[in-house]
Amino acid sequence: MKLAHIIGNKFRLIYIPFFIIFFLHHIGDAKGTADSILVFNEIHYNPAEGTSNSEWIEFHNLNGVNVDISGWKLRGGVEFDFPEGTVVEGRGFILVAADPNSQNLAGKSSFGPFRGALSNAGELLRIEGRDGRVMDTLFYDDSGEWPVGPDGSGVTLAKLNQETANSDPINWVASRNIGGTPGLPNFPLPGAPPVKIETTLINWDSVWRYNETDDLDPDWATLTHAVGGNWKSGPGLLGWDTSPPDAPLGTELQRPLLNDPYVMTNYFEHNFNLSQTQIDNLSEIKIEHLFDDGGIVYINGKEVFRHKMPEGIVSSETRAERGTDPNLEDPIGISATALIVGSNRISVEVHQANPGSSDIMFGLRLTLVEEPADPSAPKESLVFNEFSSYDAEGGFLLEMKNVTSSPISLAGFQIGLSGGGIYTSEQGVISAGDLITLSAKKLGFSPRDDDRLFLFDPSGQLIDARRVTGKLRGRSSEFDGEWLYPSSPTFGDSNKFTFERDIVINEIMYHPRPESAVPDTEAIYESVTLLDWGATWRYNESGADLPNDWQDQSHAAGGDWKFGIGPLGWDSTTKEIPLGTTITRPSLNPAAPVITYYFETDLNLTQNDIDGIASLKLAHLIDDGAVFYINGKEVDRFKMPAGAINSTTRASSGGEARVENSISIPKDVLLIGLNRISASVHQSSPGSSDIMFGVQLLAEKEVSPFVPGKPFSSSDRTWIEIYNRDDQKSVNLKGWRFDDGFEFSFSEDTILGPQEFLVLSEDPNELKAYHPEIRIVGGIKGRLSRSGERIKLVDARGNPADEVHYFDGGRWPGKADGGGSSIELTNPYSDNEAPESWSSSDESYRGKWKNFVRTGRAVNGRSDPQGYHEFIFGLLDEGEILIDDISVIESPGTGSEKELIQNGDFNSGTADHWRMRGTQRHFNIVDDPDSAGNKVLHLRASGSTEHMHNCAETTLKSGNSYANISSSKEYRISFRARWISGSNQLNSRLYFNRLPRTDILPIEDPNGGGTPGRKNSVYQENSGPTFNEFIHNPAVPQINQVVEVSALIEDREGIDNVTLHYAVNSGSFRQIPMIAGPSDIYRAIIPGQSKGARAQFYIEAIDALGARSFFPKEGKESRAMIPWDDGKSKLQSGSVYPTNLRIIMPVDDANFMHNVTEVMSNDRLPCTVIHNDEIIYYGCSVRLKSSQRGRSTESRVGFNIKFPADNKFLGAHGSIAIDRSSQREIMIKHIVTRSGDIPGMYDDLAWVIQPRSNRATSGILMKSRYDDEWLENAIDDGDDGKMFEFELIYHPNGTNGGREGLKLPQPDGVVGVPMRNQGGDDKELYRWHWLIKNNRDADDYSGLINLLNTMGLSGQLYRDSVEEVIDVDQWLRSFAVQNLGGIGDNYATHPSGAWHNAIFYIRPNDGKAMYFPWDMDFTFTNGATSGVTPSSDLNKLIGIGPKYERAYYGHLLDIIETAFNSDYMTPWLRHYSDFMPSENLNGYASYIRSRSNHVRNLINNAVSKVSFKVTSSSGTNTNKSTVSVRGDAWVDVREIRLAGSSEALDVEWVDDNSWQVNLPVSSGPNDYTLQGIGFSGELVGSASYSVNGNGSIESAGPENLAISEVHYHPLSPNDEEINAGFSDASMFEWIELINLSDSKTLDLSDVRFVNGINFTIPFGTTLAPDSRIVLASNTAAFTKRYGELQNGVLLNRSFIQNDGTNKLSNAGERITLYNSANFIISDFSYKDDRPWPVSADTSGYSLTLMMPGINNPSEAQSWRTSKNVGGSPGSSDFISISSWVNENGGLKLLEDNDGDGRLSIIEYLENTNPLEKDKSSVSVELDGNEELRLEFIQAIGHDQVYFSVQQSNDLKRWDSDEVEYRGRINNGDGTETVRFQINDSIKLLGRSQLLRLLVKEEPWND
Repeated sequence: MKLAHIIGNKFRLIYIPFFIIFFLHHIGDAKGTADSILVFNEIHYNPAEGTSNSEWIEFHNLNGVNVDISGWKLRGGVEFDFPEGTVVEGRGFILVAADPNSQNLAGKSSFGPFRGALSNAGELLRIEGRDGRVMDTLFYDDSGEWPVGPDGSGVTLAKLNQETANSDPINWVASRNIGGTPGLPNFPLPGAPPVKIETTLINWDSVWRYNETDDLDPDWATLTHAVGGNWKSGPGLLGWDTSPPDAPLGTELQRPLLNDPYVMTNYFEHNFNLSQTQIDNLSEIKIEHLFDDGGIVYINGKEVFRHKMPEGIVSSETRAERGTDPNLEDPIGISATALIVGSNRISVEVHQANPGSSDIMFGLRLTLVEEPADPSAPKESLVFNEFSSYDAEGGFLLEMKNVTSSPISLAGFQIGLSGGGIYTSEQGVISAGDLITLSAKKLGFSPRDDDRLFLFDPSGQLIDARRVTGKLRGRSSEFDGEWLYPSSPTFGDSNKFTFERDIVINEIMYHPRPESAVPDTEAIYESVTLLDWGATWRYNESGADLPNDWQDQSHAAGGDWKFGIGPLGWDSTTKEIPLGTTITRPSLNPAAPVITYYFETDLNLTQNDIDGIASLKLAHLIDDGAVFYINGKEVDRFKMPAGAINSTTRASSGGEARVENSISIPKDVLLIGLNRISASVHQSSPGSSDIMFGVQLLAEKEVSPFVPGKPFSSSDRTWIEIYNRDDQKSVNLKGWRFDDGFEFSFSEDTILGPQEFLVLSEDPNELKAYHPEIRIVGGIKGRLSRSGERIKLVDARGNPADEVHYFDGGRWPGKADGGGSSIELTNPYSDNEAPESWSSSDESYRGKWKNFVRTGRAVNGRSDPQGYHEFIFGLLDEGEILIDDISVIESPGTGSEKELIQNGDFNSGTADHWRMRGTQRHFNIVDDPDSAGNKVLHLRASGSTEHMHNCAETTLKSGNSYANISSSKEYRISFRARWISGSNQLNSRLYFNRLPRTDILPIEDPNGGGTPGRKNSVYQENSGPTFNEFIHNPAVPQINQVVEVSALIEDREGIDNVTLHYAVNSGSFRQIPMIAGPSDIYRAIIPGQSKGARAQFYIEAIDALGARSFFPKEGKESRAMIPWDDGKSKLQSGSVYPTNLRIIMPVDDANFMHNVTEVMSNDRLPCTVIHNDEIIYYGCSVRLKSSQRGRSTESRVGFNIKFPADNKFLGAHGSIAIDRSSQREIMIKHIVTRSGDIPGMYDDLAWVIQPRSNRATSGILMKSRYDDEWLENAIDDGDDGKMFEFELIYHPNGTNGGREGLKLPQPDGVVGVPMRNQGGDDKELYRWHWLIKNNRDADDYSGLINLLNTMGLSGQLYRDSVEEVIDVDQWLRSFAVQNLGGIGDNYATHPSGAWHNAIFYIRPNDGKAMYFPWDMDFTFTNGATSGVTPSSDLNKLIGIGPKYERAYYGHLLDIIETAFNSDYMTPWLRHYSDFMPSENLNGYASYIRSRSNHVRNLINNAVSKVSFKVTSSSGTNTNKSTVSVRGDAWVDVREIRLAGSSEALDVEWVDDNSWQVNLPVSSGPNDYTLQGIGFSGELVGSASYSVNGNGSIESAGPENLAISEVHYHPLSPNDEEINAGFSDASMFEWIELINLSDSKTLDLSDVRFVNGINFTIPFGTTLAPDSRIVLASNTAAFTKRYGELQNGVLLNRSFIQNDGTNKLSNAGERITLYNSANFIISDFSYKDDRPWPVSADTSGYSLTLMMPGINNPSEAQSWRTSKNVGGSPGSSDFISISSWVNENGGLKLLEDNDGDGRLSIIEYLENTNPLEKDKSSVSVELDGNEELRLEFIQAIGHDQVYFSVQQSNDLKRWDSDEVEYRGRINNGDGTETVRFQINDSIKLLGRSQLLRLLVKEEPWND
């Protein structure tokens, strides 16, 4: 390929700032790979030919197993849908190209063509799975950290380490060669064996020159022989044979026996070319041959191979050693020393074995094997060293440098210009280290701003590429060759830079801890007796008929009124409150039967008495019923009927008197002074034998007030601190900026004094409120990433001042990741790029001791285990606390109370009697920081507590007696605790789940942390040496092979000594000094060891001042491990290449992990993991994974491995799981992903070398497992949802030593609960049956409880509620696939729900629950002929109605046809079996065949098969705006559409086969084609229907309805509006619709918004001709601000939800409006930035569509702002041309009526006086960015005019290609300033520019 052809093209440079902003916004949100399956690997986005049809994208499968990507989609700048049957082999590559048949992709697995073209300026690309889940994203660019070379030089953008899913720009480089490496690995893996690339130089059918006649001299091979004479040519194979070999014969030679004389030797030769790169990378050259009989091969005249030929000199008469038929031999390596760059000649002589040989045969294939150079150590020779600015005075200059240690000949080097132009150096030599300068004149071209220059070596390999800018730039040796900005030009001399290194990034708060939800704290009251049981009462037992208002007056004792001490009555039994006065026995009363008795007494209260009362409590002892009064007001009734009460009113029931629970009475019935308490007591029957009255009145006085709780809230209070570490110098930061991680520029003078801090925050006011004394600046844009990112500070010149790339764990401090800490630099002079230089800030002072107390009965949950009697506690997540004074009192407040906790105060200095288990096992006993000498327990939880073996527990005991928990007794649990870091959620309970509670430990300023603006809390004078590039090599050494350990070790004080410590097989540590080499790399050699040996090692380094540090930092406690080969790897298994994972830890650690008492621990142990025996992951940790019944079985147990945050597995996964319980689950998981629209994941099958040396087996490698990455890529804001694993409770039934022994996993018991409410809304009732799997800090069970409440409903109430809570269709599909798969022991397939093995996820956007298939290891267990509706919960769903019954059977059918059939699955069963030698899956093909056939029959039996058709009569007339149409369809129809629409109609399923839809009707004939659409979008059937419309109401559609105005950012509410309850500006949003018809009323029924807001206009809503309707966010708020609409209609329904959701975005979003038939009426995306009207954002104006029905709403130029703040809802501020013309006397638009040089149409545009001379508002100027700008004034409402701007440089040719509309600004005076601009500056264009404004009355057509 000639360089002239490569460079001489023009490039498609697209600069659209609007789109750039869009991408920048999304790059922070763009998610990486979900499953790390198919990932972007190489992109050819700007081919050298300059044509987009040469573009391609390469993907790489990171799995060992093949992956089916049928139905996957490439989206972004280009689009492609992968066809059915597309499979990518394990570890393989696949290409998608603009032209898949292009020559450079020949023989590759290439698909296409894709739609669109890749942007040369960079863009966002993504690949989506079959169900739309994002599988990988790439946002590439051609600037910043991204390499320049791929942008036009012809090389590709290639992933550096292609065995990762990491799309960070640092992992992408320019490929070395033109055209890249499509379909092949890009580069060798770091630390891996070199990648070998094979290229066929000569194939079997290549054309050879040959001579079958002459006897040539022995030196014939030193010469080239042209075709002619006896030299002929022909394609291989060449020969003659009665039975030729299998390969086709290309050229038939003369039959040997016919030659006269007989020819003993035939000669062949061929030429081939090699490039310099191929020679440089050459590893081997191989031949395969077919010789009959013998032969000799020469390259460039030098013999390289002979076959069946004798040794010594050979002549034309020399015979082969023996004669045989030619057989294809294995490839043979031959000498490559004779090869040269350019043309090479291969010569072959073929000899017969004897003169009578009857045949001759020759064929040869020559293969070149290359090992590309490792790009991590670039091969640099001649490089660009310095560029002037493109417009430098005196012309452009460039400088190159020889960076090698030898002279370089310049002949053949070329420099290419992206804009076209080539310079070729023909001669000269540049000495080692020397410089050469070239001018524009010498080059023959002068680059422009943003042009790229490419440097090629003589072989055509790209060796450097740089961008030309408007600044002097050059290579900095101090920054490892990075191109920076020199302080002055130094062409011909060393580059000079001025760097400011004393401003350092000193502290970062990137993830402030969230504030946990705090429940309400109920007020505490003490009860004061106002009236006791023994009070004196006046009473009347005479049977008198007192008036109904008797209670309104007092009755003195005397006559019928007597007095006595309470309680008063007569009863034959003794009551719990003894009688104070015995009254007349009812049967002996002279007035018998007496129905009603009257009682009253008095109570004196002062104002102070009443003020101190919160409420009254009334307790009573009554037989039979009573009415109570205070001061004549009724306060309670007991067993009395409603309505008026008199002396004859009987109690509603009888019964024995007993003290009833007290009732609350408001205190407002009380009076100052005398208060009267009255009561009438009523018998239930005349014959009642007893009477009882007693009252106790208590005053509740508040001891502590009610404290409202707080909901969970995350915090965005991120900030960064910089520090001037110089003690004398001040630095002005003006012009400095942060340009990575977040954006901030110091635009004004900002002086940072010596040793001064400066904090940067998005919201400085919030931070200032907590730290008023510090210096803060605000306005940073973007939020710091919570998973880690690069932060870069550059000075005013653009040179780096400081840079940090932090991570959220690994070697970086983990407590800063939401644990309450910042990361602090330990010393401002430390290397802040090294993780060990940072530490978590000390936050222990923010935790305060708090006492926690609760009392209650020890009632166990439903079905919860019993049998142990313990107090249990633990943190809900990783964290540290102090705890003390733990107490459990049985029967508190009674004479029998007793303490049940042993050693609750830890004053013994030990944790005796406590069992600290699993994640809660790390602890020590320490002094209380607030009370020296008082011992407390310091708990360091490594993860969440749980119900079995990961908790702190103690057996209850009183004295020497063990205590049993009784549900009939009360217990008081108390302790005090203090937060230190991490989780502050402390769960405690009595076994199993009695009296559970989760307490929130207080934190001072819970969202705070760190030491902003102050000296760091972890400051150290000297933190010691730092480490980088730590590695051992080889990763898995062979037996007795030595291992080199190396690391980059640095310290500003200098290194004194470095020691490598290592221990073999857990023996004693030995020490080896490490020796410094070049570039501060220290090395040491560990001796070779025996088979299977393991060595643990770490490095100790001491600096010159004696400061010591270790790597790994844990030193001896770390687990950096080396495994010597144990023969257990399986890198190849037959034809497949399994992923190998080797887990290495000391044998003692592995034995501990497998100990029977520890197997259930979720506490991870440190280890090293090695991937494919090549890639090393230090700093990992591992735990066992399985149920309680699987973990103790080593052949079944799996592993859960956590990787360091700064070195994730495959660059993507913080943790992975290996499931070995049943690997056949891979089959159903494959069916799930193939079927689509079912939550699932693409797992790998791995070969696992386990921690204990006795086992290596296969297992399912699970990489995502519905983690946050998976959720974000599958569901909008997915990681904000709540996920719960439904599980059984496995509970141990024994210990290893009595009641205080450690629990053993076996034997065990199992209990479970159904998917129903468990007795209330307390989340503790649900915690252990539904394990929360994400967002543990929120600890929010409300969505789950709502789900369970709904699941427990029945009948119509269930049917009315379930769709609001459950995504029913999604559940049905999940049920369907699991029932098809015959999954045993599973929620989906068990009649009662199995009560486990399911995941339920509460979606954040609508609160609906999704059902994720989970734990399907009993795949294909149920019988092939078992049913498909076993689950009662499933049957409730499909019983809702025919819609869901047919949907369920439709899902079954679709899954069968898509995936669950033997034709599809049989090849996959064979494939997976190759990975699992212990399991043969092939036999399951018959199960799949039988099962699928059986289920098809079940479907046919459940729903009769019918064809898609319309059953309604066609051709009828209607005066309605809609018509109801009926028809039939089988379960294979997923939805019904109108032809031409991609949206489904709203269908009512009358029964399983019959459907009904409503169609819109317009006047006149209406013809419809209805289509039945299948599950994959395929057309199942279609049917026609027609109707004649003769009504006056039209259905809404794009032709008659438009969105005319949008008020998306209203002004904030004023005080009056706030007082009225409208506190949020979003309540005042609204959207206006206009009827475009001037004669027809529109039916807006079921017109709906699906983007922007979700809202459906109610049925029956109409809109009159030429009228407007307003849809308000909150109708009451709208009416409060705007009053009643004088014009237009306000829809009486709000679109905002009660929780504030469903509102318009102030930042802009898409709005889509559909009609009732699901045709789009309007679809556009507005924005809050140019070119959209920016005044609609924050200034209070609305967004108004000009000329609705004519202008395209999707174009920004079609919109303006309203004339008035608040908009014009229901009316229009439009001024038509005709009205304006009439107002000005009927003038002509296209005439200059006032002689001011402006036509009247321009005056209409600007609303100037057309009859008076005035000036034009049009202006043209250069802005501050040197962009040419045209602006003019348009009067608001003067919309009936259309304009464009054109440019020219010669007044002849005008066009708009380079002109961009840049929006408008409301001037506040009824006008807007409209802007157009050219983005190229005048200097760049180098010529004068002219702009003109064109205005016309009709829209532009182009």
